[in-house]
Amino acid sequence: ENGIFDFSYKKNKKPQYTINEHHQKLVDDIVKENKLSESVQKDLNHVFRHIFWFFENKGLAAVQITDDDLLEFITEEIPRTVKYTTDRTMRVVRMTASYLKTHNIGDVKKDFSLLKVRGHRENIINPFSTDEVNSILNTMENSDNYDIRDLAIVLLAYDTGLRWCDIK
Repeated sequence: ENGIFDFSYKKNKKPQYTINEHHQKLVDDIVKENKLSESVQKDLNHVFRHIFWFFENKGLAAVQITDDDLLEFITEEIPRTVKYTTDRTMRVVRMTASYLKTHNIGDVKKDFSLLKVRGHRENIINPFSTDEVNSILNTMENSDNYDIRDLAIVLLAYDTGLRWCDIK
């Protein structure tokens, strides 16, 4: 209305997940050990605080964290609080579990390194319809260079979805 717009950014003074000094030092050690860049540190800081905030609310110190606690964070806390992608959260879980396991902190025995978020499967190229395959086969049969091997290759590609380089 007055022609003046305030473009300043007002950051929350208090982080959403506050953690104690001991856990913050642990986060700093995990970040340092993983040699994360400054931009990645900023990106993951919120997630690190979230996981240790979760443990603190359960009344756990780092030395009391178990595989079950990490799994509970993944299966109960993440679906309840993370609204969008969980890639960053799972990355932090992997780094945290690896650090705790490597340094014998807590009772973490399982290997969380293979824990990844499964992406949505998408077919980039739509498969041929039955009519299109029949048309291809009819064209092959009517050509002078018809070979049973070529027919087998076309049918293999159609039935299995293998790429030409895999069939080759």
